Amino acid sequence: MPLPYPDPATFTSQPSFTDNADDLASLLDKHLCGNRDDALWLHQIGMALQPHDAGIDAKIFPTLFIDDDDDGDDDEETQPAALQIAIKLEQVLERVDLTEDMSEAGEPLRDALRWSYMTQARAQARDDDEFEALELAQKAVELMPSSTCTGNHGSAFMLMAQMLDEVGGNAQALVASIHRLVDSGGSTAHLLALPADFSALAAHILAQRQLQQNDQDIVLPRRQLSDSFFRFRYAEAEERQALIDRGLAMPDGDRQWTEMARTYLAMDSGWRIHEGDLYLPDGETIVDLNLIVTGDLICDVYSDEGECTVLILGDLRCQQVFSVYGLFVWGDAIVGDTVYQYYNDWAFEVVGTLSARGFIVQDKSAGAHKTVLDYHYNSYGFDNQLSDHAMYWAGLNPEKRGGASMNVLRRAYANGRSPYPAPPAHEARVQQHGEARAWQRRIVEGSLTAEETQAKLADPDWAWQIASLLPAPCWTPALLEQAGHHPEPRIRARTAARLTQGADTLFAHLASDPVAAVRAEAAFNAHCPTALWPALAGDEDADVRAALAYGRYACKTALPEALQLALASDQESRVRRAMAVQTDLVDTARQRLAQDPDEVVRSRLKEPR
Repeated sequence: MPLPYPDPATFTSQPSFTDNADDLASLLDKHLCGNRDDALWLHQIGMALQPHDAGIDAKIFPTLFIDDDDDGDDDEETQPAALQIAIKLEQVLERVDLTEDMSEAGEPLRDALRWSYMTQARAQARDDDEFEALELAQKAVELMPSSTCTGNHGSAFMLMAQMLDEVGGNAQALVASIHRLVDSGGSTAHLLALPADFSALAAHILAQRQLQQNDQDIVLPRRQLSDSFFRFRYAEAEERQALIDRGLAMPDGDRQWTEMARTYLAMDSGWRIHEGDLYLPDGETIVDLNLIVTGDLICDVYSDEGECTVLILGDLRCQQVFSVYGLFVWGDAIVGDTVYQYYNDWAFEVVGTLSARGFIVQDKSAGAHKTVLDYHYNSYGFDNQLSDHAMYWAGLNPEKRGGASMNVLRRAYANGRSPYPAPPAHEARVQQHGEARAWQRRIVEGSLTAEETQAKLADPDWAWQIASLLPAPCWTPALLEQAGHHPEPRIRARTAARLTQGADTLFAHLASDPVAAVRAEAAFNAHCPTALWPALAGDEDADVRAALAYGRYACKTALPEALQLALASDQESRVRRAMAVQTDLVDTARQRLAQDPDEVVRSRLKEPR
């Protein structure tokens, strides 16, 4: 350091340097110039006293101590000279915002301030002030280096990791700093030298950030549930009250997980109801209405938009859940990857077992009676541990919330990957959760071999688990063919709902199934071949005919004029009601429906589309 600053080694060797704190302060003040260079000189003085970074348990200041109270003893009120200098350095820079200068030229000042924070943190740790020590270490870590020069940033990371390892505490600041370091383009090599638990997490986060950067902009097919609004009937007040009574009648251990559902059921919020299982096509289902499902709800990705509440009396079976609003499951919630719950005005409750790789809760009342989870996180601080913290191990920045994090997970899923480390071994899950749950996890995570999948689908005890849980990419044409010819109607119905373009032969087979519910799913499917429409429009079962009409409304596709006229004159009012909501009705069909004797038909015809 050029004049007027004395040489650090010579300066610290003066006898008067060790007398007392006041003398040291005066001595320092004689040489300070009132500019940034003061901090650089003070840093050199401090480093001359404290040449090596020390761990928490080592003698943090093995060099010089100052007697603050002039009694000649190094008692609890004494402070090391290096600490006095660190405090002085911070004061010199207290009006300088170093976070705005990320240049390489600014790194010496950032080095100096980090050293000040680390020195003070070590002193606080020595004095057992763990909270203050962690706060100071966090300040050092959060002072980001330039992209070309990391300075002592690695030492700051190491210090904070050591403190967290020794005294515990919230690692969020450390994890968030890893993400900021990646965002800034700085070197991350020093992160792999952290203590074992932290270096493993850091390596995983860095790998995930690279994968996130490489993820393609793949948009899954999206389908709004409100497109099927008219297919669901209105839930009467008596039905809602019966469900409230059903929740109250549950055993004590279960009843508490129905509280919010009962609260919402008591509100007349235009609830609709679907009888039995609700099969939804692969892709992202946008849930945007208040709905009661009396059976299972099976989909690929569950996302809610708009203020809505869903109550599932059976199971929720899907790959991802992104929920901001109300979701209540009175059976099990079995999810292949992540259940992400966000926003505190709503709630999520599971009476049965919640099973997922990761369960993330941010500012929301959310919980389950029983769980099978690899990773979990609750922003309210319930039992968050580094080893199974779902936000950290999903590669998410804990400082980002809600939609931003959900979109990272959406992109990962669309690109065919899970952000978490490899699942536990099957044997470990068997030991922890039992044989059935362990196999269920393998199915919903798509880790079965082709032979195992075919065998489970042929097994009556496991066929529904395969049909309702196996991820969409696992459904090969051969497996769909096996499911489409399965002896159980429930399996065939689920298959009919998930078929896509190119499966004309299997569509034709399911459209002529002996069970009307299977034919109805084929008729409702947006990809149902047009060649099958005339037969379905003339099906002997009115529900199948109505499903064909509702399916065209859901995918905004008009029926040919001849089929419009036939269905608009159908003898069953529920078929004509389905026709009344169609877009692009021909004039003749519209006129027939306008004169329909059924009031619901006439009123639906007048509703805006």
